[in-house]
Amino acid sequence: MLISIWNGTPEYLNAGIPQFKATLNPFLSQVSDGTSVIIIPGGGYQKKAWDHEGIQIAEWLNQNGIHAFVLDYRIAPYSGNAILSDAQRAIRWVRYHASEYSLNPERIGILGFSAGGHLAGCTATMFDFGKDGDSINQVSCRPDFAVLGYPVISMDTSITHRETQRIFTGSEAPALEQREQASVDCRVTSDTPPLFIWHTAQDKAVSPEHSVRLFQACLKHHVPVELHIFPEGPHGLGIPRDMPHVAQWANLCIHWIRQIKRPV
Repeated sequence: MLISIWNGTPEYLNAGIPQFKATLNPFLSQVSDGTSVIIIPGGGYQKKAWDHEGIQIAEWLNQNGIHAFVLDYRIAPYSGNAILSDAQRAIRWVRYHASEYSLNPERIGILGFSAGGHLAGCTATMFDFGKDGDSINQVSCRPDFAVLGYPVISMDTSITHRETQRIFTGSEAPALEQREQASVDCRVTSDTPPLFIWHTAQDKAVSPEHSVRLFQACLKHHVPVELHIFPEGPHGLGIPRDMPHVAQWANLCIHWIRQIKRPV
């Protein structure tokens, strides 16, 4: 059953664009310690890779005792503020309803791939601990941890994914300030939650330098971070069953989730 996360009108609704209300598709594990993860499939903010970056990921998390919620969020023709607000609202919604689903409100993570990894990264670095609005908005939208697979991180024109940049910033040629505001590595602070990042060295669509830049930013700000760069494999793999070496990221990630602690 799909869950609408907005009561009434979503934030940043554009009257000139067809209305879209973000939803969560819950996948609840039979046995869990209360940890939950919101999944953001990628697709360059133009589409969503529902199967291998959404449903399959939820099923994998469930098999490992973790509740999952797959997010259907706004994409083009919407841009940054609207897209980000859907991800932030998803975290607020899950945290607000934690007791109803037997979730731990301090063990809510976010996981995204490619452009979904950019959105997950933005959510992990651009958050508040509650704001004006309905009772859900008054809940923190800070994830307790974030998992990013082959993510778009930087809007630096030398390495960025152009379509992701164009849609998220709403500009064909965003100014330096806009690019920095939308670059996850530029937004890392000591309050950023722990991050797990993975990429492949052969990724031609999104350079592994994106993940390296985020890793370096985390080190600079003393944020707990784990990075894996596998030597082979193209972009957009999800959990590649035919590439067992790269598929190791999944087991590594489960071990990481189980041992992470919220920074003091």
